[in-house]
Amino acid sequence: MTEAYRAAAVDEQGRILSARTRADVEALARGAVEGPVGEAVSAAEAAMVARDGAVSAASSAADSAVEAGSAADRAVGAADRLNADARTFGDAVRSGEFKGEKGDVGPAPDVSWAGDRLTVGGQTGPALTGPQGDRGPQGLQGIQGPQGDRGPQGLKGDTGAPGPANTLTIGTVTSGTTAGATLTGEAPAQTLSLVLPQGPQGDRGPQGPPGVVSSASAYLLVGPGRPDQPSTTAGVITGGEPVGAEYRSTDGAGVGADVWIKTSRGWVVSLGDTGWRGMIAATTGMFLNVRRTPDGVRVHGGFLFSGGGTKPAINTKTVLLDGIYTGGLLPNGFRPDTPTQASTRSIASLSAVVRSRSDTDPASSLGVLYVDTDNGDARANGRVVMKTIGGGFGGAIVEYPTAEPWPTTLPGTPA
Repeated sequence: MTEAYRAAAVDEQGRILSARTRADVEALARGAVEGPVGEAVSAAEAAMVARDGAVSAASSAADSAVEAGSAADRAVGAADRLNADARTFGDAVRSGEFKGEKGDVGPAPDVSWAGDRLTVGGQTGPALTGPQGDRGPQGLQGIQGPQGDRGPQGLKGDTGAPGPANTLTIGTVTSGTTAGATLTGEAPAQTLSLVLPQGPQGDRGPQGPPGVVSSASAYLLVGPGRPDQPSTTAGVITGGEPVGAEYRSTDGAGVGADVWIKTSRGWVVSLGDTGWRGMIAATTGMFLNVRRTPDGVRVHGGFLFSGGGTKPAINTKTVLLDGIYTGGLLPNGFRPDTPTQASTRSIASLSAVVRSRSDTDPASSLGVLYVDTDNGDARANGRVVMKTIGGGFGGAIVEYPTAEPWPTTLPGTPA
Protein backbone atom coordinates (compact mmCIF):
# COMPACT_ATOMS: atom_id res chain seq x y z
CA MET A 1 0.00 0.00 0.00
CA THR A 2 1.31 3.41 -0.91
CA GLU A 3 1.64 6.18 1.61
CA ALA A 4 -0.75 8.26 -0.46
CA TYR A 5 -3.45 5.64 -0.18
CA ARG A 6 -3.00 5.24 3.55
CA ALA A 7 -3.20 9.02 4.00
CA ALA A 8 -6.40 9.18 2.05
CA ALA A 9 -8.15 6.18 3.63
CA VAL A 10 -7.14 5.99 7.31
CA ASP A 11 -5.87 8.25 10.06
CA GLU A 12 -2.69 7.82 12.12
CA GLN A 13 -4.28 5.00 14.20
CA GLY A 14 -5.32 3.12 11.08
CA ARG A 15 -9.06 3.83 11.43
CA ILE A 16 -11.04 4.38 8.23
CA LEU A 17 -12.08 8.01 7.95
CA SER A 18 -14.54 7.95 5.06
CA ALA A 19 -18.01 6.46 5.43
CA ARG A 20 -17.57 3.34 3.41
CA THR A 21 -19.26 0.00 3.60
CA ARG A 22 -17.39 -3.17 4.29
CA ALA A 23 -17.64 -4.11 0.59
CA ASP A 24 -16.11 -0.77 -0.36
CA VAL A 25 -13.25 -1.32 2.03
CA GLU A 26 -12.63 -4.80 0.68
CA ALA A 27 -12.74 -3.50 -2.98
CA LEU A 28 -10.35 -0.74 -2.04
CA ALA A 29 -8.09 -3.32 -0.41
CA ARG A 30 -8.13 -5.49 -3.51
CA GLY A 31 -7.38 -2.48 -5.70
CA ALA A 32 -4.54 -1.49 -3.43
CA VAL A 33 -3.08 -4.96 -3.65
CA GLU A 34 -3.67 -5.51 -7.36
CA GLY A 35 -2.02 -2.13 -8.32
CA PRO A 36 1.40 -2.91 -6.80
CA VAL A 37 1.20 -6.52 -7.87
CA GLY A 38 0.51 -5.46 -11.43
CA GLU A 39 3.33 -3.05 -11.21
CA ALA A 40 5.61 -5.69 -9.90
CA VAL A 41 4.57 -8.14 -12.62
CA SER A 42 5.08 -5.56 -15.37
CA ALA A 43 8.44 -4.61 -13.93
CA ALA A 44 9.42 -8.25 -13.69
CA GLU A 45 8.33 -8.89 -17.25
CA ALA A 46 10.23 -5.82 -18.43
CA ALA A 47 13.25 -6.96 -16.50
CA MET A 48 13.03 -10.38 -18.03
CA VAL A 49 12.68 -8.90 -21.47
CA ALA A 50 15.53 -6.59 -20.76
CA ARG A 51 17.59 -9.41 -19.40
CA ASP A 52 16.79 -11.53 -22.38
CA GLY A 53 17.72 -8.65 -24.62
CA ALA A 54 20.76 -8.11 -22.55
CA VAL A 55 21.73 -11.73 -22.77
CA SER A 56 21.28 -11.69 -26.47
CA ALA A 57 23.18 -8.53 -26.71
CA ALA A 58 25.58 -9.38 -23.92
CA SER A 59 28.39 -9.76 -26.04
CA SER A 60 27.72 -6.50 -27.57
CA ALA A 61 26.24 -4.49 -24.80
CA ALA A 62 27.74 -5.25 -21.39
CA ASP A 63 26.39 -2.09 -19.99
CA SER A 64 22.86 -3.03 -20.99
CA ALA A 65 23.21 -6.27 -19.09
CA VAL A 66 24.33 -4.57 -15.94
CA GLU A 67 21.44 -2.15 -16.15
CA ALA A 68 19.00 -4.96 -16.74
CA GLY A 69 20.29 -6.77 -13.62
CA SER A 70 19.85 -3.65 -11.54
CA ALA A 71 16.31 -3.24 -12.85
CA ALA A 72 15.52 -6.83 -11.95
CA ASP A 73 16.82 -6.34 -8.38
CA ARG A 74 14.69 -3.29 -7.99
CA ALA A 75 11.62 -5.18 -9.22
CA VAL A 76 12.21 -7.99 -6.69
CA GLY A 77 12.59 -5.46 -3.84
CA ALA A 78 9.38 -3.77 -4.89
CA ALA A 79 7.55 -7.10 -4.88
CA ASP A 80 8.86 -7.93 -1.39
CA ARG A 81 7.71 -4.61 -0.08
CA LEU A 82 4.31 -5.09 -1.69
CA ASN A 83 3.88 -8.47 -0.06
CA ALA A 84 4.83 -7.05 3.31
CA ASP A 85 2.34 -4.19 2.90
CA ALA A 86 -0.39 -6.66 1.86
CA ARG A 87 0.23 -8.84 4.94
CA THR A 88 0.17 -5.82 7.20
CA PHE A 89 -3.10 -4.63 5.69
CA GLY A 90 -4.69 -8.09 5.95
CA ASP A 91 -3.68 -8.42 9.60
CA ALA A 92 -5.14 -5.00 10.33
CA VAL A 93 -8.43 -5.94 8.67
CA ARG A 94 -8.68 -9.27 10.45
CA SER A 95 -7.89 -7.81 13.87
CA GLY A 96 -10.57 -5.15 13.48
CA GLU A 97 -8.07 -2.35 13.64
CA PHE A 98 -9.93 -0.58 10.86
CA LYS A 99 -13.35 0.28 12.31
CA GLY A 100 -15.95 2.55 10.93
CA GLU A 101 -18.17 4.87 12.91
CA LYS A 102 -20.93 3.29 15.03
CA GLY A 103 -24.10 3.05 13.07
CA ASP A 104 -27.68 3.75 14.22
CA VAL A 105 -29.56 1.17 16.32
CA GLY A 106 -31.51 -1.07 14.04
CA PRO A 107 -35.14 -2.00 14.63
CA ALA A 108 -35.81 -4.63 17.40
CA PRO A 109 -36.64 -8.00 15.93
CA ASP A 110 -40.06 -9.55 16.60
CA VAL A 111 -39.34 -12.41 19.07
CA SER A 112 -41.96 -14.80 20.43
CA TRP A 113 -42.37 -18.35 21.74
CA ALA A 114 -44.68 -20.92 20.27
CA GLY A 115 -44.59 -23.81 22.72
CA ASP A 116 -40.95 -24.91 22.75
CA ARG A 117 -40.09 -23.10 19.45
CA LEU A 118 -38.56 -19.58 19.21
CA THR A 119 -39.78 -17.28 16.45
CA VAL A 120 -37.54 -14.32 15.45
CA GLY A 121 -38.68 -11.91 12.75
CA GLY A 122 -41.30 -14.32 11.52
CA GLN A 123 -38.82 -17.22 11.26
CA THR A 124 -39.65 -20.13 13.62
CA GLY A 125 -36.74 -22.22 14.82
CA PRO A 126 -36.69 -25.95 15.56
CA ALA A 127 -38.34 -27.50 18.65
CA LEU A 128 -36.15 -27.10 21.72
CA THR A 129 -37.71 -30.02 23.63
CA GLY A 130 -36.30 -33.41 22.86
CA PRO A 131 -38.17 -36.68 23.14
CA GLN A 132 -39.00 -37.91 26.68
CA GLY A 133 -36.19 -40.00 28.10
CA ASP A 134 -36.42 -43.20 30.12
CA ARG A 135 -37.51 -42.94 33.76
CA GLY A 136 -34.54 -42.52 36.08
CA PRO A 137 -33.91 -44.50 39.28
CA GLN A 138 -35.79 -43.69 42.51
CA GLY A 139 -34.16 -40.79 44.33
CA LEU A 140 -33.36 -40.65 48.03
CA GLN A 141 -36.24 -40.05 50.45
CA GLY A 142 -36.40 -36.36 51.24
CA ILE A 143 -37.14 -34.91 54.66
CA GLN A 144 -40.77 -34.46 55.54
CA GLY A 145 -42.05 -31.00 54.83
CA PRO A 146 -44.28 -28.96 57.12
CA GLN A 147 -47.90 -29.95 57.39
CA GLY A 148 -50.05 -28.20 54.87
CA ASP A 149 -53.28 -26.40 55.49
CA ARG A 150 -56.36 -28.49 55.97
CA GLY A 151 -58.26 -29.00 52.79
CA PRO A 152 -61.93 -28.23 52.34
CA GLN A 153 -64.57 -30.64 53.61
CA GLY A 154 -65.24 -33.34 51.11
CA LEU A 155 -68.64 -34.38 49.95
CA LYS A 156 -70.57 -36.67 52.21
CA GLY A 157 -70.33 -40.24 51.06
CA ASP A 158 -73.15 -42.65 50.69
CA THR A 159 -74.34 -44.46 53.79
CA GLY A 160 -72.76 -47.88 54.01
CA ALA A 161 -74.54 -51.08 54.77
CA PRO A 162 -75.05 -51.81 58.50
CA GLY A 163 -72.25 -53.87 60.01
CA PRO A 164 -72.71 -56.78 62.38
CA ALA A 165 -73.72 -55.95 65.95
CA ASN A 166 -70.69 -55.77 68.25
CA THR A 167 -70.68 -57.85 71.43
CA LEU A 168 -68.54 -56.11 74.07
CA THR A 169 -67.48 -58.20 77.05
CA ILE A 170 -65.94 -56.74 80.22
CA GLY A 171 -62.60 -58.42 80.92
CA THR A 172 -60.44 -57.66 83.93
CA VAL A 173 -61.03 -54.63 86.16
CA THR A 174 -58.02 -53.77 88.31
CA SER A 175 -56.95 -50.83 90.44
CA GLY A 176 -53.95 -48.66 89.62
CA THR A 177 -52.52 -45.17 89.83
CA THR A 178 -53.48 -44.22 86.24
CA ALA A 179 -56.79 -44.93 84.54
CA GLY A 180 -56.59 -47.02 81.39
CA ALA A 181 -58.66 -49.13 79.01
CA THR A 182 -57.60 -51.95 76.66
CA LEU A 183 -59.80 -53.30 73.87
CA THR A 184 -58.83 -56.72 72.52
CA GLY A 185 -60.27 -59.00 69.90
CA GLU A 186 -61.94 -58.30 66.56
CA ALA A 187 -65.47 -57.04 65.98
CA PRO A 188 -68.12 -58.21 66.50
CA ALA A 189 -66.66 -59.97 69.59
CA GLN A 190 -64.35 -57.76 71.67
CA THR A 191 -63.22 -57.59 75.30
CA LEU A 192 -62.77 -54.37 77.30
CA SER A 193 -60.35 -54.43 80.27
CA LEU A 194 -60.14 -51.46 82.64
CA VAL A 195 -57.65 -49.98 85.12
CA LEU A 196 -59.40 -47.71 87.62
CA PRO A 197 -57.54 -45.54 90.18
CA GLN A 198 -59.12 -45.23 93.59
CA GLY A 199 -60.81 -41.91 94.08
CA PRO A 200 -60.89 -39.81 97.25
CA GLN A 201 -63.19 -40.71 100.11
CA GLY A 202 -66.64 -39.44 99.32
CA ASP A 203 -69.04 -37.74 101.68
CA ARG A 204 -71.30 -39.93 103.74
CA GLY A 205 -74.64 -40.38 102.11
CA PRO A 206 -78.01 -39.79 103.77
CA GLN A 207 -79.53 -42.37 106.04
CA GLY A 208 -81.32 -44.97 104.02
CA PRO A 209 -84.82 -46.20 104.77
CA PRO A 210 -85.27 -49.07 107.22
CA GLY A 211 -84.55 -52.43 105.69
CA VAL A 212 -87.13 -55.11 105.29
CA VAL A 213 -87.12 -57.70 108.05
CA SER A 214 -86.48 -60.94 106.25
CA SER A 215 -87.51 -63.07 109.21
CA ALA A 216 -89.04 -62.02 112.52
CA SER A 217 -87.41 -64.98 114.22
CA ALA A 218 -83.98 -63.56 113.37
CA TYR A 219 -84.83 -60.41 115.38
CA LEU A 220 -86.49 -61.93 118.43
CA LEU A 221 -84.53 -64.60 120.25
CA VAL A 222 -85.33 -66.28 123.57
CA GLY A 223 -83.01 -68.43 125.65
CA PRO A 224 -80.98 -68.74 128.83
CA GLY A 225 -77.82 -66.89 129.78
CA ARG A 226 -76.53 -63.77 128.12
CA PRO A 227 -75.89 -63.19 124.37
CA ASP A 228 -72.50 -61.49 124.89
CA GLN A 229 -71.37 -64.94 126.11
CA PRO A 230 -72.90 -67.27 123.47
CA SER A 231 -71.79 -70.39 125.35
CA THR A 232 -74.40 -69.59 128.05
CA THR A 233 -77.35 -69.45 125.60
CA ALA A 234 -77.63 -73.20 124.83
CA GLY A 235 -76.89 -72.59 121.14
CA VAL A 236 -79.50 -69.87 120.57
CA ILE A 237 -76.83 -67.24 119.79
CA THR A 238 -74.64 -68.17 116.81
CA GLY A 239 -72.87 -64.86 116.16
CA GLY A 240 -74.69 -64.01 112.92
CA GLU A 241 -77.54 -62.05 114.46
CA PRO A 242 -78.34 -58.72 112.74
CA VAL A 243 -78.03 -55.35 114.42
CA GLY A 244 -81.36 -54.59 116.09
CA ALA A 245 -82.00 -58.18 117.19
CA GLU A 246 -83.39 -58.66 120.70
CA TYR A 247 -82.50 -61.44 123.12
CA ARG A 248 -84.77 -62.22 126.03
CA SER A 249 -82.95 -64.10 128.75
CA THR A 250 -85.11 -66.59 130.59
CA ASP A 251 -82.96 -66.42 133.72
CA GLY A 252 -81.47 -62.92 133.48
CA ALA A 253 -78.07 -64.66 133.41
CA GLY A 254 -78.24 -64.66 137.24
CA VAL A 255 -77.32 -60.95 137.34
CA GLY A 256 -80.62 -59.25 136.58
CA ALA A 257 -79.93 -58.89 132.80
CA ASP A 258 -83.36 -59.71 131.37
CA VAL A 259 -83.50 -58.18 127.85
CA TRP A 260 -80.58 -57.47 125.49
CA ILE A 261 -80.37 -55.67 122.13
CA LYS A 262 -77.72 -56.02 119.41
CA THR A 263 -76.11 -52.65 118.56
CA SER A 264 -73.19 -51.64 116.38
CA ARG A 265 -71.06 -51.85 119.54
CA GLY A 266 -72.28 -55.32 120.44
CA TRP A 267 -74.88 -56.69 122.87
CA VAL A 268 -76.09 -54.31 125.65
CA VAL A 269 -78.76 -54.69 128.33
CA SER A 270 -81.92 -52.75 127.52
CA LEU A 271 -83.94 -54.00 130.47
CA GLY A 272 -82.29 -55.18 133.71
CA ASP A 273 -81.57 -54.39 137.37
CA THR A 274 -79.04 -55.84 139.78
CA GLY A 275 -80.92 -54.44 142.75
CA TRP A 276 -79.17 -52.82 145.70
CA ARG A 277 -76.08 -54.68 146.85
CA GLY A 278 -74.49 -54.05 150.27
CA MET A 279 -70.71 -53.58 150.01
CA ILE A 280 -69.47 -53.11 153.66
CA ALA A 281 -70.27 -54.51 157.06
CA ALA A 282 -72.50 -52.47 159.41
CA THR A 283 -69.91 -52.59 162.15
CA THR A 284 -68.13 -49.53 160.70
CA GLY A 285 -70.96 -47.20 161.71
CA MET A 286 -71.46 -46.50 157.95
CA PHE A 287 -73.18 -48.20 155.02
CA LEU A 288 -72.39 -48.48 151.28
CA ASN A 289 -74.76 -49.92 148.66
CA VAL A 290 -74.45 -50.09 144.82
CA ARG A 291 -76.97 -50.75 142.04
CA ARG A 292 -76.65 -51.16 138.24
CA THR A 293 -79.41 -50.47 135.72
CA PRO A 294 -79.29 -49.72 131.96
CA ASP A 295 -79.28 -46.01 132.89
CA GLY A 296 -76.04 -46.22 134.93
CA VAL A 297 -74.78 -46.83 138.46
CA ARG A 298 -76.01 -45.55 141.84
CA VAL A 299 -73.78 -45.52 144.92
CA HIS A 300 -75.65 -44.98 148.20
CA GLY A 301 -73.60 -44.30 151.35
CA GLY A 302 -73.92 -42.63 154.69
CA PHE A 303 -73.88 -42.93 158.51
CA LEU A 304 -75.96 -45.51 160.39
CA PHE A 305 -78.53 -44.35 162.94
CA SER A 306 -78.17 -47.44 165.13
CA GLY A 307 -76.92 -50.99 165.17
CA GLY A 308 -73.85 -50.20 163.17
CA GLY A 309 -71.06 -49.60 165.54
CA THR A 310 -69.43 -46.30 166.24
CA LYS A 311 -69.61 -43.42 163.79
CA PRO A 312 -66.18 -42.02 162.78
CA ALA A 313 -65.11 -38.82 164.49
CA ILE A 314 -65.72 -35.44 162.86
CA ASN A 315 -63.16 -34.47 160.17
CA THR A 316 -62.20 -38.10 159.68
CA LYS A 317 -61.75 -39.53 156.16
CA THR A 318 -62.56 -43.19 155.88
CA VAL A 319 -61.62 -45.21 152.79
CA LEU A 320 -64.38 -47.72 152.27
CA LEU A 321 -63.17 -49.28 148.99
CA ASP A 322 -59.70 -48.82 147.49
CA GLY A 323 -57.46 -50.82 145.18
CA ILE A 324 -54.33 -49.70 146.96
CA TYR A 325 -55.05 -50.07 150.68
CA THR A 326 -58.15 -52.20 151.18
CA GLY A 327 -57.64 -54.73 148.38
CA GLY A 328 -60.90 -53.99 146.58
CA LEU A 329 -62.71 -51.38 144.49
CA LEU A 330 -66.18 -51.14 143.10
CA PRO A 331 -66.51 -54.37 141.06
CA ASN A 332 -66.54 -54.61 137.27
CA GLY A 333 -69.74 -53.24 135.79
CA PHE A 334 -70.13 -50.64 138.57
CA ARG A 335 -67.17 -48.31 137.91
CA PRO A 336 -67.29 -44.88 136.30
CA ASP A 337 -65.90 -44.37 132.80
CA THR A 338 -62.13 -43.81 132.81
CA PRO A 339 -61.13 -40.34 131.48
CA THR A 340 -59.24 -40.26 128.21
CA GLN A 341 -56.05 -38.47 129.37
CA ALA A 342 -54.53 -41.55 130.89
CA SER A 343 -51.01 -40.11 131.41
CA THR A 344 -51.88 -37.26 133.78
CA ARG A 345 -52.47 -39.43 136.91
CA SER A 346 -54.94 -36.79 138.06
CA ILE A 347 -57.73 -38.06 140.34
CA ALA A 348 -61.26 -36.72 139.73
CA SER A 349 -64.11 -37.42 142.12
CA LEU A 350 -67.82 -37.86 141.83
CA SER A 351 -69.34 -36.67 145.11
CA ALA A 352 -72.54 -35.99 147.02
CA VAL A 353 -73.13 -34.32 150.38
CA VAL A 354 -74.49 -36.55 153.13
CA ARG A 355 -77.49 -34.78 154.65
CA SER A 356 -78.96 -35.18 158.10
CA ARG A 357 -82.05 -37.35 158.62
CA SER A 358 -83.13 -35.08 161.46
CA ASP A 359 -86.54 -33.53 161.07
CA THR A 360 -85.36 -30.42 162.88
CA ASP A 361 -82.29 -29.81 160.68
CA PRO A 362 -82.68 -31.65 157.32
CA ALA A 363 -80.12 -29.43 155.53
CA SER A 364 -77.32 -30.11 158.00
CA SER A 365 -74.18 -31.49 156.29
CA LEU A 366 -72.94 -34.60 158.00
CA GLY A 367 -70.25 -35.55 155.53
CA VAL A 368 -69.28 -36.10 151.87
CA LEU A 369 -69.44 -39.32 149.81
CA TYR A 370 -66.73 -39.59 147.09
CA VAL A 371 -66.44 -42.02 144.19
CA ASP A 372 -63.04 -41.52 142.54
CA THR A 373 -61.86 -41.97 138.98
CA ASP A 374 -58.19 -41.91 137.97
CA ASN A 375 -56.51 -40.94 134.73
CA GLY A 376 -53.32 -42.90 135.21
CA ASP A 377 -53.73 -45.47 137.98
CA ALA A 378 -56.50 -48.02 137.60
CA ARG A 379 -56.17 -48.89 141.28
CA ALA A 380 -57.95 -45.63 142.15
CA ASN A 381 -60.79 -45.96 139.66
CA GLY A 382 -63.83 -46.96 141.69
CA ARG A 383 -62.41 -45.99 145.09
CA VAL A 384 -65.09 -44.93 147.62
CA VAL A 385 -64.27 -42.51 150.45
CA MET A 386 -66.48 -41.11 153.22
CA LYS A 387 -65.49 -37.94 155.07
CA THR A 388 -67.19 -37.01 158.36
CA ILE A 389 -68.03 -33.35 158.79
CA GLY A 390 -70.60 -33.19 161.58
CA GLY A 391 -72.58 -35.34 163.97
CA GLY A 392 -75.81 -37.05 163.09
CA PHE A 393 -77.07 -39.73 160.81
CA GLY A 394 -78.01 -39.64 157.12
CA GLY A 395 -76.96 -40.66 153.62
CA ALA A 396 -76.27 -39.54 150.00
CA ILE A 397 -76.45 -41.05 146.51
CA VAL A 398 -73.85 -40.56 143.75
CA GLU A 399 -75.10 -41.40 140.21
CA TYR A 400 -73.04 -41.70 137.00
CA PRO A 401 -73.24 -43.43 133.64
CA THR A 402 -70.86 -46.21 132.68
CA ALA A 403 -69.97 -48.00 129.47
CA GLU A 404 -68.61 -51.07 131.25
CA PRO A 405 -70.21 -54.37 130.31
CA TRP A 406 -72.97 -55.69 132.53
CA PRO A 407 -71.44 -57.40 135.59
CA THR A 408 -70.98 -61.15 135.33
CA THR A 409 -71.50 -61.63 139.11
CA LEU A 410 -73.35 -59.69 141.78
CA PRO A 411 -71.12 -58.18 144.50
CA GLY A 412 -71.80 -58.11 148.24
CA THR A 413 -75.20 -59.07 149.62
CA PRO A 414 -78.75 -57.93 148.85
CA ALA A 415 -79.47 -54.66 150.66
